[in-house]
Amino acid sequence: MAVALLVRFWLYLIFVIPSVVCSIFTLYYFLVDRTFRKVLSNHVLILILCLALFYNITDIMWLIDYYRNGVTFSSLRPFCLAWTYIDFAVFISITFLVAWASIERHILIFHQNFISTKTKRLVVHYLPMIIFGGYPFIYYFVIFFILPCSLSINNKKTRCGLTNCAYENGSTGLYDAWH
Repeated sequence: MAVALLVRFWLYLIFVIPSVVCSIFTLYYFLVDRTFRKVLSNHVLILILCLALFYNITDIMWLIDYYRNGVTFSSLRPFCLAWTYIDFAVFISITFLVAWASIERHILIFHQNFISTKTKRLVVHYLPMIIFGGYPFIYYFVIFFILPCSLSINNKKTRCGLTNCAYENGSTGLYDAWH
């Protein structure tokens, strides 16, 4: 088990460093250059890059620390809940936004009349990004911080073993598995 954790540690470490550097570099050029920043199809990419950078700096770094030490960074319940929340919410947000980016790309190429006015642009471009980017954060906030989770902290597991809090309640677990 210790060898597997060490291999995981090095694999994550080797790939997260260039990932963070490339994310910062790409985000810098998207935000500094006005022509890149104003293109509608780049807005969702900027949001995805911001979330991915946040995910790499928080969740992946904590995971790397776990693989290096064999125990979690902190065994305090608020930290463990925050780690699990960030892992679920950011990952699902990125997934939803990537799916939306492909749909939006189709709309921007073949249906320019859908974004011809400010109102249409708000409904077709900005509102879906807010919904797909924000919904997982609201949903998993309810799951991890409002609904009770009776699982105990186990600092020998990733995310302190609280990953199953999302599936502990039968109805929310079923809903989470199908959305």
